[in-house]
Amino acid sequence: MLRHAWHEWFATAGIVGVVLFFALSGYLITRLLDHDIALLGRIDFARFYRNRVVRLAPALIVVVVVFCVVETISNRLADRSTLIDSAALALTYTADVAVGHLSPGLSHLWTLAVEEQFYIVWPIALLLARRAGRLLTVMPAVIGGAWLFVLATVVAAPNASVLYPLPTTWAIALLIGSAGYLYRDGLSTLVGGPVGKSLVIASVVALAALSATPSTKSDPLLYLAIGPAVACCGVILILKLADQRMPLAVRPVEWLGRISYATYLWNYPIVLWISDGTGRLTFDQGGVSIVASVVVATLSWFAIELPASKFKRLTSQPAAELPVQRAVTLTEVTTT
Repeated sequence: MLRHAWHEWFATAGIVGVVLFFALSGYLITRLLDHDIALLGRIDFARFYRNRVVRLAPALIVVVVVFCVVETISNRLADRSTLIDSAALALTYTADVAVGHLSPGLSHLWTLAVEEQFYIVWPIALLLARRAGRLLTVMPAVIGGAWLFVLATVVAAPNASVLYPLPTTWAIALLIGSAGYLYRDGLSTLVGGPVGKSLVIASVVALAALSATPSTKSDPLLYLAIGPAVACCGVILILKLADQRMPLAVRPVEWLGRISYATYLWNYPIVLWISDGTGRLTFDQGGVSIVASVVVATLSWFAIELPASKFKRLTSQPAAELPVQRAVTLTEVTTT
């Protein structure tokens, strides 16, 4: 939101935010999947994908429908002719491979597409690697392979900017987040040890500095160095904060985290509507865009996401709530 509101001051903040999003997503999804594997010896794919749809689809459908209605009536972004294609790409989670065919107001959904595509590949790979007992030994090679692939695409691409929305470009950030969970015991000891405070401070300083450092999507270092570095800093902060109770002073940030999905969905369309499609806001307009995004996201949380969450709890029994005897039996069967 800072990048969209005041791009002159927060030149790279959007990129930092995107990479942190991927790292956190990799960490959280791996925690959820690995918990199922440890408890049941398998992944309940039907429950996993159903829960993802119930969590993500309702708010996404609403923002796409509202956006298309507003643009059909006003054509404020001069994108009326692209609305059908844009809606289809947004709702099928393929925006990352067809950004040029999207309305600018929905172009930010490429990051959601990358995350959803990760949900297709990673659960299967994680399950197979866990069953083979090789996950922790092959994970560094997987991350290294992802980095080498990015290096190859940077070398081959006529302009590195074409790599920005591709899922292969950001797989390394998702994998670093996943590794943060898989190696959490050793890393948590490191973060909580004598050098932990220095690591946390260095990570905060690095993220703040990178958020204000001029950079462009055509800079190869963005993909080869800055992205992986941001993901590593994110993992350090996740491990430091994961088990800590937030003080009252941080509760507003905690609330922003709760409504972050809807804030993400609405912020960029709001910015473009305020700026008549240019994305260039005055200082005051930038503040209005942030307030409006939070207000709309709060409404979305109470009207759409919270009811969907309650519905999910009613229709899906989490693995953690399965009868203990059944869970033990399944684990014994799969391990023997």
